[in-house]
Parts: sequence; C-alpha cells; structure tokens
Amino acid sequence: MQLQDKKIILTGGASGIGAATAKAYLAEGAAVAVVDVNDGAAQSMLGGLSSGHAAKCRYYNCDISDREQVFGTFESAQDWLGGLDVMANIGAIITYRKAENFTDAEWQRIFAVNTQGTMLTNQAAFKYMRESGGCIINVGSMSGMRPHPGNAAYSATKGAVMAWSRSVAAEWGQYNIRVNSLAPVAQTPMADIPTAGMSEDEHKRSIQGLVQQIPLGRIGSPERDIAPVMVFLASDASHYMTGQVLSVDGGGFAMLGS
Repeated sequence: MQLQDKKIILTGGASGIGAATAKAYLAEGAAVAVVDVNDGAAQSMLGGLSSGHAAKCRYYNCDISDREQVFGTFESAQDWLGGLDVMANIGAIITYRKAENFTDAEWQRIFAVNTQGTMLTNQAAFKYMRESGGCIINVGSMSGMRPHPGNAAYSATKGAVMAWSRSVAAEWGQYNIRVNSLAPVAQTPMADIPTAGMSEDEHKRSIQGLVQQIPLGRIGSPERDIAPVMVFLASDASHYMTGQVLSVDGGGFAMLGS
C-alpha cells in the first residue's frame, strides 16, 4: 500500500474530490481525519465506509477560515492520529457572479475560506511537521491559471492558493516539508452549480463546450482521475517534488503552448 500508516488531515473531505480522496487514502492504508462544515455529507461519506476503513477515519467540524477553530481542530486531530505526515487542503467555496456585481461581503467570504483557509491550515500543519517533515497538498484550479468569466473571485483565490504554495515550498523545504498544489478539472457538486444568470440548458451547453476543449474527451472523475494523483502527491513516490502545480485536466487547459 502506498500510504501504509500515514497520518493525514484532509479538509473539504465530505464530498466531491475531498470524499474521493479520503476513500483513496484509506484504501492505501492511511488514517484520515476529515475536516469539513457539512455534517450531513460527512456522515453519509463515513456511513459508506467499510468497518475497517471507518475505524481509521474520524470527522471534525471546522470552519477553515477561523484561526481558533483550525488550530484547535488540528491539535485534536493530530492527537487522535498520533502525529501528522500529510495535510491535504481541499476545502473551498464558489460564488458565480458577474465581476461588476460582486459585493464586499461576497468577496471577503470567498477569500476567507479559499485563501485565508489555505494559510491557516498550512500554518497549523507546519506546527506539527516542522520537526519531522511532511507533505502539504493545496488544491488550486485551472480557474486560477486561465480566464473564467462569471467566476472572477474564485479564480483570484485559486491563483493566490497556487502562488502561496510555491512560496511556502521555498521557505519550508529546509524543514523537509514538501508543498505542492493540484489544478483539477472534475465533475463535482461545486461544478454542477450553474453560473449566475444561466438556465439549466445553458449550463449543460456550457459543460458540453468544456468537454469539446479536452483532448481526452471527458470531464474528470474525482474517484477515477483525481484521487489517484492525490495519493501520488501524498506518497513517498513524490518525495523529490515541491513547489509544483500538477494539472489534471485531460490535456484541455494547461498543455504547454495552449
């Protein structure tokens, strides 16, 4: 198993890419502390686990934009795990809006969760990894690398996540802490939210247009396409990688020269 006995904290693990990643980590032998605010989705995810995997997974409700909650939750999770080897930060929110219509409150909230949440979870992980090293994975987005009309605030936060990841990778390498980020394209509950002003039919046509831009001909599956890469980044196989953004997009958006 690629992650045998690894101790992992995973934010945003109740649904979508997070839930798929949590299950993949458990299948590879890790113990996983799942952090989220969606209690119902978390309990549903946990209820679908085998008894053996359920014994190695525990859920913690935590708003990752709140420093006190993050540090308190990480302390509890680290105590339960008996250490911390990997922290994968997947938790995020999205707000679709025309750029000229964003309110201050909407802008501040999406930055609080997506960007401040990245800083806080990374700082909390650093506290436990400083002496023994470890691996941090932050999830960015193709939206942070290419234009995404109707999604400007989310795009700005994900660009910031990937810039942060590169910088802290340079700072924390001396502690043997690796920091990488992922830019996935996947069909998730978040991706199913229609862009503001779109009808359901318009949203479906938008998805079809997206698929046409992907050489492999489909939008990624969290379980089939994204989770295996998250396993790789958490495993010792990626031990000489840091400061990287891995695009997992079927070749559609980050291909060199595109």
